[in-house]
Amino acid sequence: MICKPKSYLKINDSINLGGFLLNDEVYIEPLIIDKTYLAFKSSISKNNIIYKLVDYINSVLFALNQEVLDFISKYYKTFNLITDPNYTYPLELKQILTLNEKKELESFRSKVNLEFEILNLAHIFRNSPELFIPVRLDYRGRIYCNVEYLHYQSVELAKSLLQFAKGAIVHIDDEVSIKYLKIFGANCYGNTLDKMSFNDRINWIDKNKKNIINFENGKLILKADNKLLFITFCFEYNKYLNVINNNQDTFITHLPIQLDASCNGFQHLSLLLEDTTLA
Repeated sequence: MICKPKSYLKINDSINLGGFLLNDEVYIEPLIIDKTYLAFKSSISKNNIIYKLVDYINSVLFALNQEVLDFISKYYKTFNLITDPNYTYPLELKQILTLNEKKELESFRSKVNLEFEILNLAHIFRNSPELFIPVRLDYRGRIYCNVEYLHYQSVELAKSLLQFAKGAIVHIDDEVSIKYLKIFGANCYGNTLDKMSFNDRINWIDKNKKNIINFENGKLILKADNKLLFITFCFEYNKYLNVINNNQDTFITHLPIQLDASCNGFQHLSLLLEDTTLA
């Protein structure tokens, strides 16, 4: 959305107003995504803090990362960043396919279509100064983006093309922030590096500083597990280094730092123990 989503308001147990705008028409969409086969529908109390949480997430401003979009357009063949639009998958030429081959071909076509839709939306919104990505809840209370293709819960291509519209000021002596930037870069590079200690990941970034500065040489990009996200890191890390080289004290970052927040174990344990406090 290019305008702020409507705040969610509880009308009664079955109706919540909020989310998308639809011109001047009345548009009602429940906060919870319905599951028709459930015996009982999930409900939310009127004053539940989840309303404020959803409205806050819906108010976060995003924008297209134009540097990454231009880099993909220029180097997608060189570094195999996305599927070449002119590439013909071998199974496309085969007249009779087995069941497994049909599934394989369908998977390839689905991937190509997803990349096309994401890039198409990126080019449409590239000059928009700000975007909103509305969310809703599933029947368990988990939050999911309520749009298709281009959002931060989508595939790596979509994640790499999104950044915060409003930047945050980072001081060059803010060791915690800089460490997390480096850890994010190491995680994107992967190759078991993301399984090592934080110190090992930080040291790897420091040792490979030269190739990160000159990341267009491809030495690291070609080996990275998550090429596109690693490219977003390289752009941001170079901004940080440029600030240091110019003897400045701060720089503004727009990069979303994504770190794993694993809670599945606690969720399963709380369910098995019927421990609502832990849940």
